[in-house]
Amino acid sequence: MKIIMKIGFLSVLICLGVIFTASASNFNRLSYSPQDIMEGGNTTIEGGRYAYDSRKVQDYLFKGGYPKERGKTIFLTFDDGPSLDNTPRVLDILKANDVKATFFVLGSNVEKSDKHKEMLKRTISEGHAIANHGYSHSYSYLYPGRYISYENLTSDMNRSNEIMKSVLGENFHTRVWRLPGGLRSWKKQDETLERLNSEDFSVIEWSAISGDAEGKKITDPTILFENAIKTGYDASCIVMLMHDFAGPAGEVSSQALPMIINYYKERGYQFRTLY
Repeated sequence: MKIIMKIGFLSVLICLGVIFTASASNFNRLSYSPQDIMEGGNTTIEGGRYAYDSRKVQDYLFKGGYPKERGKTIFLTFDDGPSLDNTPRVLDILKANDVKATFFVLGSNVEKSDKHKEMLKRTISEGHAIANHGYSHSYSYLYPGRYISYENLTSDMNRSNEIMKSVLGENFHTRVWRLPGGLRSWKKQDETLERLNSEDFSVIEWSAISGDAEGKKITDPTILFENAIKTGYDASCIVMLMHDFAGPAGEVSSQALPMIINYYKERGYQFRTLY
C-alpha cells in the first residue's frame, strides 16, 4: 500500500494523523512510522502536520495577499547547510522550543562526509522540511552575465536533489527551491519562475532576514534578532531567512534563534514548514 503524495489528499492524511496498516487478508502487513518520509515528499508523516503549500507562499511573496483565515504564520528557513557545528545547534534549539523549520540544503555539503549525511537524516527525522538550495552555489555557473541559465540551474538543482535522495531514500523528493542569491537578483526571473512552476516547483524567496550572512562579521546575536523583527514587521505571514552554515557567523545566528522564536511565539504566530 502506498502513501499517495497529492496536495488535497495529503492535507487530509496530515490532519487525521493516520498511520496506515494494510489488511493482512489482502496484503502483506505494512505499517508506517510517523518518522517515515512521505512518499514523494520532503518531510516525515509526523512533520507533515506542520507543512503548508509552498506554492501558496510563493504567490504571497510575489503577489501579496496571504489568506487571513490561516492566522499569523512564520516560516523559519535556514540556508547553506548542513554543517557539523551549527546545524546541530539549530536543531537542538528548535527541538527545545517545539518548533519546525525548513532547511534549504546544499548538495555539495551533504556529500562532504558520512557525518554530513547523518545530519541531513537527523534534520528530516525530527519533523523538519528539506528544501533545495542547489549543489554548487556558483553564481557564475548559474547566472552567466547575470542571466539565469535555465539548463544550468535545473541541472544543479536536480544534482542536489539526487544526492539528498541517495541519503534519504527513494521516497524523498522536494519541489521547494530557493535559488542562490534569490530569484529576484537575476535577469530572466519572470520566465524562469513560469517554467519552474509549470514543472511543479515552487520558488521561495523571503520577507524578513536576520542578516546573519551580511559580511559574516556580526558578533552580537542581539543585532540579528533586531534585524529579524524589524524586517518581519509583524506581518500576517513571515518567511524568515537565516543560515545554518559552518563557522562563527553560524554560531552567532544560532544564538539569536531563541530570541526570534520567543518573540513570535509571544505574538501568537504559528511556526510552519514548506512542502
